Amino acid sequence: MGQLAIHGGKPVRPASAQWPQWPVCDDDDIDRLVHIARSGAWASTGSLKWTFAQAFTRYQGAKYGLCCANGTSALQLALEALDIGAN
Repeated sequence: MGQLAIHGGKPVRPASAQWPQWPVCDDDDIDRLVHIARSGAWASTGSLKWTFAQAFTRYQGAKYGLCCANGTSALQLALEALDIGAN
């Protein structure tokens, strides 16, 4: 394995290179955010969450899929689905 640039190795990108703008969004993204904000259904009650979950599940070629708020929730759901208990 090569050396890290900080330790004298070759940098992956030149120091003069501009970093890309983040987050990447367009007017459609902003319209969706406004729609969600005005709907009052920001969490598990929102219909767009399930629309996204179904589309992403199909995209992954999976049989089932769920949306999770974070990685901890995802791990907990996976452990519960596999009937893995404490310890």
